[in-house]
Amino acid sequence: MINLKNIYTSIKNRISPPKETIPRPNYYTLFDEIDEETLCLEFGNDILLFHNDISEKLMDLRRQIMNETGFIFPLTRFLHNMDLQENQYVIKIMGKTVYEGYVIPNAKDATEEIIKNLEKIILNNFDTLLTNNTVENYLNHIEDSNPRLVCNTIRYLTLGDIKKILVEILNEGKSIKNITYIFEKINENMVNHDGVQYIPQNPVKIANKICHNIM
Repeated sequence: MINLKNIYTSIKNRISPPKETIPRPNYYTLFDEIDEETLCLEFGNDILLFHNDISEKLMDLRRQIMNETGFIFPLTRFLHNMDLQENQYVIKIMGKTVYEGYVIPNAKDATEEIIKNLEKIILNNFDTLLTNNTVENYLNHIEDSNPRLVCNTIRYLTLGDIKKILVEILNEGKSIKNITYIFEKINENMVNHDGVQYIPQNPVKIANKICHNIM
């Protein structure tokens, strides 16, 4: 499977050789603690009672969104927050509260309401939830059947550029489920009228052109 980090490192080393590696002191392990969870659901005591129901419905939601949009959102962290009211829950993205709600502690109705609101949050936050790691996973998936397509794409576009294209397509209400087709179209739109490939100045324009070719 393709390792994008190795490819980028190899290209970088051609310009300047890697510096000597210096052992890091133990305090660098603190870097493991500074990243916020991408998607987090915090809940009070009453909601803790049907935590398993929410977890099962969330798995169904992941598959539903994947089938409808092709987007696979990050794993959701569940956190019991004793500072919340018993029937309160909050949805956070990158540590920031994006939704706050209260439910009647009834497993079926409460679970459906929480999952429904989670779905709305996910569909309205592609730009944040589609991380570079997710983009790499898409590339690795395509590489299994078409490595040349992947290599050609990352030769001209950064992960950030690719992310912008995918997010724009999703925000236009189009699906990226046929991800190989999407990347074929990306490559087609990186060719000028003389048949020469180039680095696009505005990746969003590529996304707009691709949207016209997606049902």
